[in-house]
Amino acid sequence: MTATGDYVVYTLPALKPASYKVTLNYKLSQSNRGIAQFYINGKPIGEPINESTTGAERMVTAELGTIEVSDSEPIKLKMEHKGGGMYIGANYIVFTPVSE
Repeated sequence: MTATGDYVVYTLPALKPASYKVTLNYKLSQSNRGIAQFYINGKPIGEPINESTTGAERMVTAELGTIEVSDSEPIKLKMEHKGGGMYIGANYIVFTPVSE
């Protein structure tokens, strides 16, 4: 994804109905990184993330928010380029059940 508006959609396995905290790991980089927005099943989750830095490059884990899963359908995860530098990416995303 190298242009504003470019995106990719991943289909993830279904989760059991519950609340999940969603966290993202990505590289904060000096190498022409842009701003990414993430969506779960078509709805934005979290604020856009600027993956660029002028400081030290490092891996960062950010909490995107909490989602409610009410059925056992596959999860659609969209990552969209919102501007800034040329590249965006994600190392991994974790869905952690929230205890009630």
